[in-house]
Amino acid sequence: MHGNDPASEPSSPHPETTDPSWDRRSELRARWEALGTAEIFETLRHDVGIDTDAEEFLAFAQAWAEPHAVAHQWLEAVSVDAESSPPDDAARPGERRSPCHEARPAGESSDELVELEAVDDDVHDLLWEAAVVLWDRLLPDAICPETTGLRMLALIARDRRRAERRVRTPESAFLRAALAEIDALLDASAGPRGVPGSEFFDLVEEYLDDAAPPVLEWLLDFPARLFASGLVEEASAASRDLAMCLDAPDLLVDRVRMMGRIGRSDLAEKAAEDIPCIFPDGFGLLRMGIAYQSLGDLDEAERLFRRVFDDDRCPARERREARELLAHLDRRRKKQRAAKTGTPIRRSRRGGPPEGGRGRRRRRSS
Repeated sequence: MHGNDPASEPSSPHPETTDPSWDRRSELRARWEALGTAEIFETLRHDVGIDTDAEEFLAFAQAWAEPHAVAHQWLEAVSVDAESSPPDDAARPGERRSPCHEARPAGESSDELVELEAVDDDVHDLLWEAAVVLWDRLLPDAICPETTGLRMLALIARDRRRAERRVRTPESAFLRAALAEIDALLDASAGPRGVPGSEFFDLVEEYLDDAAPPVLEWLLDFPARLFASGLVEEASAASRDLAMCLDAPDLLVDRVRMMGRIGRSDLAEKAAEDIPCIFPDGFGLLRMGIAYQSLGDLDEAERLFRRVFDDDRCPARERREARELLAHLDRRRKKQRAAKTGTPIRRSRRGGPPEGGRGRRRRRSS
C-alpha cells in the first residue's frame, strides 16, 4: 500500500517482541535485507556452497510454494556436497561480513555448518530468512505464510507507534487502512495450493513461533476496535472472516453481541444462526447457545446446550462444556426468580462457564 495510506507508514524492520529467538531471526533477516539481490546469491554461493540464481529460485518457489520449503531444499543440496571444502570465508580488508559469518558459531568448520544432520537452529534460520527476503523481492505479489506473518508484525509495529503518538494517525483512519491490508491477506490466504484459511494461518503461526501470540491477540481484538470506532459493518465482516481463518468461533459470539448493542435484534439473530453454518459441530452449537443467552433468549440457549449434552456422538469435552453451561443457566434463572420474589439464594462457589470472547481460540489438535 502506498501514498497517503496510513497503513503504509514505514515500519521497523524488527517489530518488538519478547522472544530472543525471534529477535535473532529478525536480525538475520535485516542482514540479508542490507544486501542487494545479486549479493545475496553470491553470499549463498561463496559462504554456504549453494549455487543458485534468481531463475532457479523462482522455479523452486513455483514447485514448493513457500520460502521454508525452498530453504529446506537448499539444506538438502548442501548436505550432499558437505564432503567438499567450501572457499575460505575470511573477510577481506574493508569487506562487509555476510550474514553467514554471523550465524556460524566460533570454531566450527564450514563442513560442520552445512551438515544437514548436525545443522543448528541459527543456520536453519539463516537460510530460511534468506529465502524470505528473496521471496519478498522476486515474488512481491505471492502470498505465503512467512511473508504474511512479517506483514502482520509490521502492521502491529505501525499501530504501536501510532498509539505512542510517534505517528499522528487517527484511530479510525488507521483501522480502515489496516482493514484493507488484512482483507487482502485474508483473500489470498488460501495460498497457491488451495490450503484452507485456518490451515494457512496455522503455518503463519508456525513461522512466527513465540512471536505468534501477540499477532493472534491483535487480530482477535481487531473487530472490537472497529466496532468501538463506529465501523459496525466492517466489524461484523471482520469477525466472520477472522473467525474462519483463525479457527476462533468466539468471534462469532462477539458479532452477535455487536448487533445486539446497536439494537438490531434481527441482525443479531441472523448472526447467531450463522454460527453452526461456519462451525457445524457441537462446539458451534454451544457458541450459538451462548450467543442467544447474551441476547436474553434463555430458552433457546438451553435447547442448544441440551442438544449437545444429550448427543452421545459429541466429543466428551463438548458435552462437559454443555453441562457447565446448563448449570450456569440454571443458576442464572434462580437469581432472576429470586430478584422477582425477593427470596435470597445461596451463593455458589463455582465460577461461570466460558462465555465466549476475543481471547479464546479453538485448536483442532485438542
